[in-house]
Amino acid sequence: MKDKFKKLLFISLAFALSAFIVTGCSASGASDEAELSETDTLMLTGLDELSRGLVTSLDTIDDEELDEFLVQAEDMGEQALVNGYNTWKTTRDDLGALKSINTVETEKTGAKAYRAVVDATYEKRDCEITVGISRSAEAGQTIVAIDELSFSPVYSVGELMAQAFTNMVVGMGTVFAVLIFIALIIGLFRYLPNPEAKAAEKAKESAVQEAAETALELSASSRDDEICAVIAAAIAAYEAETGTKRPSGGLIVRSIKRVPNVIKRK
Repeated sequence: MKDKFKKLLFISLAFALSAFIVTGCSASGASDEAELSETDTLMLTGLDELSRGLVTSLDTIDDEELDEFLVQAEDMGEQALVNGYNTWKTTRDDLGALKSINTVETEKTGAKAYRAVVDATYEKRDCEITVGISRSAEAGQTIVAIDELSFSPVYSVGELMAQAFTNMVVGMGTVFAVLIFIALIIGLFRYLPNPEAKAAEKAKESAVQEAAETALELSASSRDDEICAVIAAAIAAYEAETGTKRPSGGLIVRSIKRVPNVIKRK
């Protein structure tokens, strides 16, 4: 019966279905203008009890029961509880079992919003639990909903430094892995076909070949001109010696044409 009562208390506290139902709000409406009205005082007192019961109940349930409450919270659209349950699942192993609740500090954070900060001691370390609630009117009653549930374990300086070093190593390893992967991808580009590069190389080879052929043609033309000049000079010298304008036999050199050397030596 005791276990069932704890579970029932946890459900009622966690989902704020009937934790605080304040009646007669219209009668105390005149005092709402004060810094802390009668309703505010009642809400803060109830929040103190809610926070203590919630922290105690979370410590008594196992992961399977927590998963059930998590599903219920998701079905009801209680996002604050969903976030809180998930945080508790990942934090409880670093805390251990609950040893004591040291202090609970409550405050009003808005017109209809309140917050409690619980300082609790666990087996492995202390933890600060924050519980935020808000009230709304419905059918002449004030219904309270949980808007915040967070856990802040207190780690030592050595643990924080070790965690920071681990995060740095993981981050550097990730960066190096990404850089190596990018280098491998770039290295594979050489094996990919590149039609543009092949076309450019072919055009370059064609241009070099054309330039070589042009140079050969110019060189051959230059040699022909030199030969023609030598022959013309010889003819002019012959005419000067003989006093004639034409060589004997009436031969006239009109053109000179290079022919391939087909003479075979025996």
